Amino acid sequence: MKRFLCFALTAFLLLAMSVSGFCAEPTADETSGGTMVITTSVPSKHKITVHYNDDGGAVMFNGKLCQDGTEIIVDRFDGINLDVICKKNHHVKQIVINGEDVTEQFVNGTIQLTDVVTDVYITFDFEDCSSDPNDDCFKLNSEGTVYLGDKKVSGADLDFDFGSFSAKTDKNGRYFVEDLSEGRHTVTVTKDGKKLGTCEFVVSVSEDADKVSVQTLPDGTQLVVVPKGTDKVYLDFVIDDENGDGIPDIDPNLTDPTVPPEGGFNGSDGGKGNTGMHISLGSSKPEKTPPKIPITDTLTSAYFLIPVGIMLVSLCFILLLALKRKKDEEKEQMKG
Repeated sequence: MKRFLCFALTAFLLLAMSVSGFCAEPTADETSGGTMVITTSVPSKHKITVHYNDDGGAVMFNGKLCQDGTEIIVDRFDGINLDVICKKNHHVKQIVINGEDVTEQFVNGTIQLTDVVTDVYITFDFEDCSSDPNDDCFKLNSEGTVYLGDKKVSGADLDFDFGSFSAKTDKNGRYFVEDLSEGRHTVTVTKDGKKLGTCEFVVSVSEDADKVSVQTLPDGTQLVVVPKGTDKVYLDFVIDDENGDGIPDIDPNLTDPTVPPEGGFNGSDGGKGNTGMHISLGSSKPEKTPPKIPITDTLTSAYFLIPVGIMLVSLCFILLLALKRKKDEEKEQMKG
């Protein structure tokens, strides 16, 4: 009897526990059979929101200026680079991603986000250099020449870091700016209200370097390596014009960093590409050289007549001397 009761109780428990549970969200169809299935939905895209106090700097993505509050949509597990431009006498105090301080990851004016698996809120905090007694805010002066192809561009306006610096080229195409800081910079060249070119570059101070050099970062940005203690660099800005027609090879309106991209800030970081303008090492202002005199037909005739005239004058002097000598001899004979 006891054995029978044990079998009966076991059968009852098996019937009562015949529902299988899975880690899933139930749906009407899946629960109709008495089995609950829970499913999860993983987003394929994530939103990166950029926030910063724009009185001290600016943030760029793919060569375009991101206004405060800009949202960038990226694919899951993707990554992007955000470039930071500090205004004059400012530096980055802190960078926070979803509440975590990531300032130490800030290198060459860029913060890198990799393997994005959630929505990101990133904040950049800029600070006036004078507010931090421990920050020396390395600065130097920059001088050089602006070229369109191989021709110097006079009367051009240079806008650095979205109006933080400005300069104008003289009749020899030379410019000069003071207090250019270490970090990433952007410059736009305009003449007579027309944009000619724009580019980004990074200034990096090195204790190991013994001379100024120009290198290229993985994203294509040029890196100017400066030995510690340098107070001036000579940098030329060259706008590409291979055929020499006076028109930039790449339309500067397409690479203007202040013009938002069509369709918004969507997609992964594809790199900034060629902007049609680059920098090269320049030199101190060269000494003025006398202008070359063109050789014309008139000058050629003059060059021919001058030596002929000299020869004729010399011949006349010789004849006069010969006549004088002859007269002197005749006088001597008459006296004798």
